[in-house]
Amino acid sequence: MTCPACNRPVATAAQVAAVETGDEWFGDGACYAAALECDSACEGEIDAVALLAMARCIPPRALREMARVLTFGGQKHGCDPADPGGGQGVEEHLSHARAHLDLTGKVGARSRDADTGALDAVHAAARALLAAELVMAGEETGR
Repeated sequence: MTCPACNRPVATAAQVAAVETGDEWFGDGACYAAALECDSACEGEIDAVALLAMARCIPPRALREMARVLTFGGQKHGCDPADPGGGQGVEEHLSHARAHLDLTGKVGARSRDADTGALDAVHAAARALLAAELVMAGEETGR
């Protein structure tokens, strides 16, 4: 059986079970979103379930805090938290990332952003990811 959205083979129950237990990785090319009947449609190469499995390599506290910072930023700038532009381009994101890193260098590793209370290092990482996403999408201006 193939996924109607991406034409990849739908993962078998055995493949899904192996990944859920951590015995296997998602590198087999199967569509796990279709196998798990996810509410959202498969996005071809960006398989939501595979993405979650890959996110295991990101430290969970940092990931949770970065998601909180991105959500705050999306509300502040009037855009979806996953929208890397938000009216800002790569250079603006990188400039903000450098400013947060400069504060970390001057104040120390525990320096925190005044608006969110999150570590400046988390803000710097969030801004760097937003810049990277814009570059990968070929939308350096973010507009």
